[in-house]
Amino acid sequence: MALLPKPDLGYRPVISEGTVFFRGVQLGNYNTVRNNCKIGQPVGDYNVKSTITGDNVVIDNNVTIYEGAVIGDNVVIGANSTIYDTVVLEDDVVVGASVTINKDSTIEATTEISSGAVIAEGATVTPSTFIPSPSDANATKEFIHTIGDGTPFVIDLTSEGNADGKIDRIVNVYDAVTNQKLIGIDVVCALNQITVDLGAVDIGVKVLYEVFPG
Repeated sequence: MALLPKPDLGYRPVISEGTVFFRGVQLGNYNTVRNNCKIGQPVGDYNVKSTITGDNVVIDNNVTIYEGAVIGDNVVIGANSTIYDTVVLEDDVVVGASVTINKDSTIEATTEISSGAVIAEGATVTPSTFIPSPSDANATKEFIHTIGDGTPFVIDLTSEGNADGKIDRIVNVYDAVTNQKLIGIDVVCALNQITVDLGAVDIGVKVLYEVFPG
């Protein structure tokens, strides 16, 4: 098998100390790569896939990007992050510090990834995807509605002592007595409240939801 070409660092790159470029790397123009990065890190013993960046990309200290990654224009990658093989970062993506993006994932244009986040293998992340970092320490909350008359009710974060929090979009509703998950309940989440319409259900219910710090 023929070797991939030597690295092409593009026009007017700014490269800091300790950074290594492997074969098959093709940088765009005006890229900045800071200290101790590994760009095009092979998965096996030698490189078999090209690693490509667009223009005006900024890669902070101690970042490792594996071979086969494709990075668009105006992308920023925070320090100590790892981008695994065949990941696609589209234009204007911002990756926080200490982020791990596993192989075959696609981060769509203008998406911002929180520091410390981990993106699963093969994931597609859009600008509207909320990805909490580990420091966001989501807290599971429980709200029990015991009236059991089938009328809609609202869970408000302010009254529940979480005025600065943000409700996750995943909400589960259970029978308050049997703990059996209820299907077909109409649940609407806003930034700081949940509206639950029980419809014909006339039993007490328990709602589990998660709150991330605001």
